[in-house]
Amino acid sequence: MTFVRGVFYCPWRHEDFDETARMLHEHHVNVVSLQRAGNGWFGYAYYPSAIKPHALPEGEDLLADALRAFHGLGIAVRAHLAVGNDPAIAQAHPDWLAVRRDGVAARPPEAWDSGSYYHLCPARPEYQAYLLQVVAEIAQAYPIDGIDLDYIRYPWTPAGPYCYCAHCRSTYQDTAGIDPVTLEPGQEGWEQWLTWRAAQVTDLVRRIGETLRRERPGATLMAYIAAWYAETSDRSEVAKIRERFGQDVTALAPHVDAYAPMLYHNYPHEPFTIVHGVGWVGAMTRWIREAGGRPVWSATQVAPRDVSPLTARLAAEVSMTAGSEGVVLFPLGSIATSPGPEIWPEMDKVFGRLARLELADRREEA
Repeated sequence: MTFVRGVFYCPWRHEDFDETARMLHEHHVNVVSLQRAGNGWFGYAYYPSAIKPHALPEGEDLLADALRAFHGLGIAVRAHLAVGNDPAIAQAHPDWLAVRRDGVAARPPEAWDSGSYYHLCPARPEYQAYLLQVVAEIAQAYPIDGIDLDYIRYPWTPAGPYCYCAHCRSTYQDTAGIDPVTLEPGQEGWEQWLTWRAAQVTDLVRRIGETLRRERPGATLMAYIAAWYAETSDRSEVAKIRERFGQDVTALAPHVDAYAPMLYHNYPHEPFTIVHGVGWVGAMTRWIREAGGRPVWSATQVAPRDVSPLTARLAAEVSMTAGSEGVVLFPLGSIATSPGPEIWPEMDKVFGRLARLELADRREEA
């Protein structure tokens, strides 16, 4: 069995991919979830796109450069697609933004302190059509190993749920005969509203998966799952993910090949604050694995401002003990608190051991 020994990688514009690939190969990494491949930072493309605005000068192609370097050393490259967080599209189409129940649109500074976090409504047909174009463009042109769906959800804050945009309200009223803004948690009709809302996310994932597999047979689809704001380590937190973010891991299962629950257990920063011990990582891995019935690649922290190298290793090991089929380390590159070389002596104890076991299995099979 091959375990995912992955990193969530956020490269800068002019990074030496060959050097990075050699470093990751040395540390037994076999998968890169490449941010900026799908729609980049601020919604700009880092490849020559006919659909999206470009972040690079004409002729430069970050995705092609990354694929050449990583594939050359046997490291799979998965194109990270930030589904909801796309400032370029949000600014061009503000009516596509998700809207909180109190009428606040999901954009700074009204909903978020972060000046870069805009969240579009995943149910909006025009936005869905745009996303399918982006997926088809990437899958047609590049030998990617898969697509990783990030922000594939509704936004949520303690100030209230989303989405109550004009499209969601009118469409649901046509379907159920009631304006969802009048519904309260626990009230008759609330569960039906949650079911409809989650179905919009599930259907979008289904359509993306169909597009990916049509254009790039053999490529796989992974979804990042938001465990933000979890208050406990109980199984009930899976239902809260559905209620908060519209991610129904049971309903999504037929349409994805793997889940990567974002198990940043000590992340005391806006907009997604959460503080737990490493035991929480194991519990959530187990519950999502059981509810979804799909492989889980636990996304765990390595940022030194929040966790020590030892704690990062323990979180990875706990997740695998709980049933994950791999780990995606968050983050590598571009974030001010990204790990330096101090992380690898600890992570080598995990990734190196897995790599040696896999090599021994292959030799035995041969």
